[in-house]
Amino acid sequence: MDTEAKNKEKVKKVSYYRQPSDMTIEEWQIALRRQFADKQNFSVRNIGEHPVFSDFKVYNPESGKEYKVAIRSYEFRENFCSCPDFKINELGTCKHIEFVLKQLKDNPANDLYWEKGFSRPYSSISLKYGKERKVFLRIGTTKAPEIKKLAGGFFDKNKYLLPGKFYEIIEFVTKVREYDPDFRIYHDALEFIIEERSKSRRAGIVEAVFNQGIDSPYFENLVEAKLYPYQKKGFYRLQKPAGLSLPMTWVWVKPFRLSPRQNSLHGNFKLATS
Repeated sequence: MDTEAKNKEKVKKVSYYRQPSDMTIEEWQIALRRQFADKQNFSVRNIGEHPVFSDFKVYNPESGKEYKVAIRSYEFRENFCSCPDFKINELGTCKHIEFVLKQLKDNPANDLYWEKGFSRPYSSISLKYGKERKVFLRIGTTKAPEIKKLAGGFFDKNKYLLPGKFYEIIEFVTKVREYDPDFRIYHDALEFIIEERSKSRRAGIVEAVFNQGIDSPYFENLVEAKLYPYQKKGFYRLQKPAGLSLPMTWVWVKPFRLSPRQNSLHGNFKLATS
């Protein structure tokens, strides 16, 4: 990455209290995190094997807290941080990621690594972040043609997992490991797959129990008082994964309580660490 390109990346100072008229809310929030990261005194340790595309421990001496940052790309959408802000902000970045990226980008010795990109012999599955999280397949150099052909039935042309393939993913992993025994999956991608499988399972249970909508027999013995149609509609909506309210791994009524841990997928995957 040349100096001119780096200079273009410099973000102008923005207000913490008012959104600039020439920025979307997302652009503003990303700029704020970069701006805030620039003022921090974090300490960073590379705990992986690669100078750039690796796992890092980021320690904040003021709070005494430490988080894990995984750098997978020059672009922020593919990186990961274990901090609470990253999990909920839907931006694909946070102050810890921005701090590590700035340190790496400011070092001219890393320019060659950025130009080459993230290259590994093994293939892997990771999670891309943003308003919509997506499961992403990176094909390495080991048996690349074979894995690419196999991926066609599970991933789209951009290597994102196709809708409805969260259950079939085990079949893909089983087959791909015959070509690449070192194939691995990142922990956050695995947890997301488990979460989506849980949603799908819950939806099936809800549809089976409330197969007649608000006229389903289940409502007859739900409470002692008679429920009005609008109350039934509200209750039914709360049970559906697309509805508002409860965490997606829970259903309002105790007989349908589910946990992602019930989907024992961990044993089927080799987790990646960098």
